[in-house]
Parts: sequence; structure tokens; C-alpha cells
Amino acid sequence: MEDAKIFRVALASPSDVQPERDLVQPVLDDLNSMLRTTGRRMHLALWRWETDARPGLHLLGPQGLIDDSLRIEDSDVLIGIFWKRLGTPTRDSGSGTEHEIRTAIRAWKRKGSPQVMLYFSEVAFRPGETDPEQFQRLQAFKSDLLSSDEPLVWPYTDLAEFRTSLQIHLWKEVWTQAESPPSVPSGSYPLFPPLAVAVTTNALTVRAEGLTERVGDIFLTCTYLGDSLPIPYSLWLTVIISFGTVVTSRLTPTIDEIRTSDATLLKVDGPFTKPVLHGIVYANCVIFHSLDLNDMKPNEKRTFQITNIRANASILRAPQMMYGSVYLNGAILARTLHSLAKVRRGLCFEVRDASSFSTLADVFAAPQSVDLPLRQIVTLRFSEGFNGAFKTKDEESAPPGANCPLSAAANGVSGASSWADHGTRLRARFCSIPYGVRLFVSATQLRSSLGVGAQLVEAESRIMTDAHPMTVGDVEVVELRMESEPFSWGVTAVWEIVQSNSAASLGCADFGVYASFTANPTERCPYLGRGTVNGSFAPTAVESFSPMAGVVASATLPIPRFSVDTSMPIPIIEIAPK
Repeated sequence: MEDAKIFRVALASPSDVQPERDLVQPVLDDLNSMLRTTGRRMHLALWRWETDARPGLHLLGPQGLIDDSLRIEDSDVLIGIFWKRLGTPTRDSGSGTEHEIRTAIRAWKRKGSPQVMLYFSEVAFRPGETDPEQFQRLQAFKSDLLSSDEPLVWPYTDLAEFRTSLQIHLWKEVWTQAESPPSVPSGSYPLFPPLAVAVTTNALTVRAEGLTERVGDIFLTCTYLGDSLPIPYSLWLTVIISFGTVVTSRLTPTIDEIRTSDATLLKVDGPFTKPVLHGIVYANCVIFHSLDLNDMKPNEKRTFQITNIRANASILRAPQMMYGSVYLNGAILARTLHSLAKVRRGLCFEVRDASSFSTLADVFAAPQSVDLPLRQIVTLRFSEGFNGAFKTKDEESAPPGANCPLSAAANGVSGASSWADHGTRLRARFCSIPYGVRLFVSATQLRSSLGVGAQLVEAESRIMTDAHPMTVGDVEVVELRMESEPFSWGVTAVWEIVQSNSAASLGCADFGVYASFTANPTERCPYLGRGTVNGSFAPTAVESFSPMAGVVASATLPIPRFSVDTSMPIPIIEIAPK
């Protein structure tokens, strides 16, 4: 890359972490793509023995040839990776990897580079899967390293965590070395011209089942501390937010490969030449570049808000926090890691009896030989896992309080109300319903619901299109369209939240399930058997979109969307012999 600074990354590890080694180059490719969007003339290049060493002879043995190729002392970063082996001994060290790491540490002590980033896998393995001597030597090396040089080492439990951690750490190290911040008091580190930037966030509670959960907003307060702007200095900010999960904000269809999204940067106060910047999404990062601050006056303060960033919460274990790392090209922050969301289970599903007073104790049983008139057999209860888990369409677009003090409409954000395609949807999936049974569901929530209103989504439910409206008592019911063949995988009913819970207590939505059949002993109809139900959010992968497509940013898939339901089916009806 002409006129670009080459940021040298050397890789050292034993042979038992080959999958991790193969992930390093794709991480560097992603970071180089992100750097190009910022205008920074820098390119990350990887040095590893597989691609840079050559066969031959050396006075110091094979390790000498590898040293000449990797040029550890000239690198900017050395990445070391370990699992259960230390490696093959060399003339002066327990292994080639140990030799390369100690070479890097000596160079860092002498001249401040390369930075040494060490990762240790915590993936479990059976005792017979490794050489006990190798593992003991590795533990001895790690213990000696921690006691003598006191490095901060990083554990990881799977390849996805390793890749995410490495990408975040390398990105932070690149900007740290690129900016070379001066020694100034704690807080924001103003560069020349002096620009101080403070970051605050308001963490939201998000659903652990969600693939497109809207995280808390980020506020940037920029203060210009200079007496005058240097001329001809261009004062710009590029803002990068990276996560330990995938960013899933909606992409804007474009004819090029730029992944512009509807994640948005807005002004809160003060003059600003552009009303809106849209973020560019790269895997676990979103970037806002070219924030123009060139017309700021001495001591002027401006506040900007970053909103509508969505992320995949389903890969995080609930309950836990979701963090975002904020980096700036044009200013350096004393603290980059900020909490943006509390990940909690959003849905509790249970089957209750027809009165809804108690959890279903026994499956509803009907004899095969006796007609069953239309009647309620069970109640499905969908309860919030936390207050606010069930949202209307407007609340899915902008949860209450999330945008304070910003009003998107007042700031000219077109289409803000369409940031979500629909409100929270709740789905019941009925499986193995005995052939010959007619099944019905209530069109709206029952009176036993608490603080929540919902309406059946006919387009997403499998209903009879030619059936006449029916009521059971004062409840309107809709018949589900069963398969004409005796055996089927199941049918679904989907309801959408149209009124959210405003009370301090958790809300719930109850829906009735009704059944009827006409006994036909000659045909042995209805069939003997037991039908079940699952409850989940909707839409989910498999039925509505592919699992791989659903967990990444998309221009076409619905928002919100959710992970695959893995709950156990609950029996609700049984056709038994007479």
C-alpha cells in the first residue's frame, strides 16, 4: 500500500492451535477494511513462519531461519497463542514459541515495542489428548512469565471469543500506537488542536433471545479548548464502536460494497453542518466517519448522540452485561469500554388450565369415540422476563427513555418510526395434533392478561381463510388450518403486542386454545395421539430465515428477530381410546 504505514503483526504459537492461527489473517483483513473507511494510511501485515520462513541452514539452527524471517524485534505487535502444548525445544528456550515471546519482551523493555499480546485457551480436553510433559512445561512457562515479566494474559473459551477479543484488542492497539497520546491529566486526552471528548452511555435491558436488540445510546460531549483553530487544520472525528458480539443494525441497500446502516449519529445541541451520519457496519463494529467540527469556537461544547445500534444478544449468556468499546480518530479517551446493555431472558412461557388460575397439571384428555364440542382446553401464558420486554412497534424502534434528551423527529431523522418492522411478536407452535381435531385460538389476549394487549397476526399464522368468525363466550376465536393429511409437523399462531405494560409489575399475555372434533368410529377418527405446544418470540430462524443470515446485519430481514426456540414441547391434548 503506497505511502501507508505498515503495522507489523508477528504470530507465535505451538502446533495445537492451528484453527486460531488461521483466524488471525481474517481479523487483520477486517481491520484493514475498517481502517480504509477512516482514511488512516495504515495497513496491518501478518508475519508467520508458514508464509515467511524458508528452508535452509543457519548457524543457530531452524529457529535462526525463522527469527530472520519474522524479525520479531521490528514488529509492532507479537501475538502468542497457547492451549495444551509449549512446543519443540530450541537451543536456548523451552520451545520456538517461548524463544520468540522472550525475544519480543526483551525488545519491548529496551525500546517499547513490540507489544506482546498473549492468549491462553481454556477449552477443556481429556488427559489422553495431550502429552502430560508438554502441558506441565506450558504451565511452568506461564507461571514463570507471570511472576517475572507480569504480562496481562487473556483467556478464551472458544474460537468465536478468541476472534472477537483479538479484533478488539488489535484495533485498540493500532489506535494507541497511531495517536501516541501525550501525558496529560486523567479524563479525555486532547490532541492538537486541543479537543476534549467525554463519553457517556445509558444502558438498556435487552432480550437474551434477540438477534437485533437495540442497545443503549452513546453520547459524545466535545469541547474545543484552543484559543483559535490552526489554519489550514481540518478537525474531524471518526467514531468506532466495537462489541463482543455481532452488530445487526439494518443495512441500507447500496450498489457498492459499503455496508451503511440505519445506526445514526445526531446532534443534541449546538450548530452542526450535517444533521445525520449513518454508521458503516463491519461484523462486530460500527463506524461513523467525517464528523466535521472545523467551525467550533474556543471553549465551545457540542453533544452528539449515537442511537439505533442493534446487536445479537443471543450469543451472550444471560444474565450479563454487554459492553462496547468506543474509539476516536481525532481524540483519545482515557476509558474506552462502556456498558451498553443488560442481557436478560425476555420471555417465560407456560401452559395453564382453561381457567388460567394455575399451571396445567394434566393434559386435556378426550375419548376418541365421543364428540367434543368447541371448548377451551388450555391457556397459553407469555410473561415478560423483565419489565419492558414486550414492546409495541414504536417501542421496538425507540424504547421509552432511550433517546432522552433527543427527539428523533425533531432532529429531522426520516424514517425513525420504521427502525422496527413490527412490535414484539409471540408465537405458539402446535405439533402432532391428532388428525381430525379442529384447533382454535383467541384473536386477542384474554381478560386474565396483565397490562398487555395483543392481536393475532393473520399473515403470519396458519389460519382457515374461509372460516366464519366464531365466539366462545365473549372471546373471538380463529380456527387454525390443519393439514389435510393425517400426519403433519404442526401449525403456528402469532400475536403482536399492540399495547405494552406500563405498570411496575411484569406483564403477561394470555391466549386461549380451543378444540373440537366429531367422532367417527368407522374411520377411527380422530386419531389417537398427543398434541404439544411451544411458545417463543417471533420471527425465528429456520421458519422465517436461515440461521446464518439471521445473526448478521441485513438489508431485508425483519427487525426484531429472534434465535431458534429450543424449549421442550408441552402436551396440551390427548385423544385416548374409549
